[in-house]
Amino acid sequence: AVVSTQSTGILMVFVRGTLLNIICLLRFSPGQFTRFKNHHHLTRYFSMVNNDNSQVDPQPSMSAKKMIGDTGFHFAESGEFLDESNNKFSFAISDNHRENQARYEKIGDAVTDHIYKLMEENHKLERIRVPIGVKSSKLASFVFASFDFLQSKKKKLVLINGSGAVKAGQWARSIIINDNLYPGSMLPYLTWAENNNFDALVLNTNESGSRFQGSADPFEHAQTVWDNFLSSIPEKCVYIVAHSFGGVVVQKLIQNNSNFEDIVSKIAFTDSVHMGRLGSETTPSINWVTSSKPVNTRLGGGGASSKRSAGCRDHPWTSHFAMDSIFSWFMEDNIDLVEDNNVSESISMEKADIAETSEEQMGLTEPSTQTEPMSQTKLEATAEPSSQCELETQTELMSQSEPETQTELMSQSEPGTQTE
Repeated sequence: AVVSTQSTGILMVFVRGTLLNIICLLRFSPGQFTRFKNHHHLTRYFSMVNNDNSQVDPQPSMSAKKMIGDTGFHFAESGEFLDESNNKFSFAISDNHRENQARYEKIGDAVTDHIYKLMEENHKLERIRVPIGVKSSKLASFVFASFDFLQSKKKKLVLINGSGAVKAGQWARSIIINDNLYPGSMLPYLTWAENNNFDALVLNTNESGSRFQGSADPFEHAQTVWDNFLSSIPEKCVYIVAHSFGGVVVQKLIQNNSNFEDIVSKIAFTDSVHMGRLGSETTPSINWVTSSKPVNTRLGGGGASSKRSAGCRDHPWTSHFAMDSIFSWFMEDNIDLVEDNNVSESISMEKADIAETSEEQMGLTEPSTQTEPMSQTKLEATAEPSSQCELETQTELMSQSEPETQTELMSQSEPGTQTE
């Protein structure tokens, strides 16, 4: 009887797993399905499906759905933001715009708290008050950093969002609520950092104001973080990703810190709105901007700074679409660049079609290439490490098994004027 029960359980798990794969394949294109199945936040679910001793309830209870505060919504395993009946979020549920906006802001605050929790629990980041040492939370802003960030010799991934309502861990709140958690948040970037042995530091530039010591505005917040976390980092150990107005914040850091070029290895901007000269003559930077050209197509620039296509025409989505290209660049892979020499319509048609789709569809669309972490063989073939942190990172990676694979526009509008 025990053997029969186990056999039945195994058969049920196999059937459920097969049905799930079929559903995902119908819902996503092959490339999209691969990305979502391999995603860090979905591995727990798929491992449960493929574990003979696990039981997966195809209709999870409300408690299993992990409702976000008292909003009546939860994040599905796929990242979609759904209500109790698994319907997607709708902004206009009333004829009163103020009521709709107030509801949206309340939900946005709950989502912010949820992402804070995910960074702490899933990615093991610490919430740290800045300036370090401030005792009262009412007087201090805060950031999220990897454990032992200051003492660790690993490379550092620094993430800076744009302006508006977005807080630490978010690129675009509108995408998170209306489309999907993953392309709208920094969580995939944090997963990449973990898989590639980087420490992470997530700034909170919009958690600023006159009441905050050292964070009166985004610029002062960033400078305080620089002084407390980055100014003593070994040479060329810091890699920055900055979206939209975050680029202006980085530009100010360059201007105000003479040691910036010594410490920062590379800067990846996603549709940054900074104007004029960046200020750094030696630190390589690329701005992945909105464009209908295929992702990573060269669009101009010279010297240490250049401009490339993010592969989409929508400003809030650039951090998502450029993600794999950024990762490849940070790992110094040889990426195939598509030169902007009258690229044929046939080559760029698919990317152009993607860029013209609705935000909902774009939320599940992925860049054309997926970054593979550097294997041990690749690491052994690389040039001699140029810095202390690079040596530490390569040594630790080689001892592991190969991993699995002006204006944000200062207020981003959504359907029905959902301010970002």
